[in-house]
Amino acid sequence: MTINILGTDYDLAGATYDNDKLLADRDGYVDKLNKHIRYETKIEDAIANPEIYTKAVIRHELVHAFFYESRLDGYCRDEALVDWIALQLPKILKVCQQAEVI
Repeated sequence: MTINILGTDYDLAGATYDNDKLLADRDGYVDKLNKHIRYETKIEDAIANPEIYTKAVIRHELVHAFFYESRLDGYCRDEALVDWIALQLPKILKVCQQAEVI
């Protein structure tokens, strides 16, 4: 699927550790040079709800992509900040919708 991040198209697709070696030590990543976002599709059985987890991984990678496209590379490396935004984003969106500002 192609998604547009601040005017730049990214290819968003699932992959596996077997066919994408960059997933060897993570569940997702952004390739800012080639404009790819990849996430692991074979989530281990230990995860209670793989669908919710996969969505969280994708949100996390989308936040990275927004920082890259905003030329805020320093924030891209701040995993705590990226995690916080990715985790809180659905809640922020819900409140903004309730306040009728989106």
